[in-house]
Amino acid sequence: MFNPTLLKVLDFFVENFNVKVHYFTGIPF
Repeated sequence: MFNPTLLKVLDFFVENFNVKVHYFTGIPF
């Protein structure tokens, strides 16, 4: 149902976002 490539891109963005949130707030994920 989902495109594996799209899922990888989405996962990359989510991971990148979590890293940024952790960097700016200090909240571990």
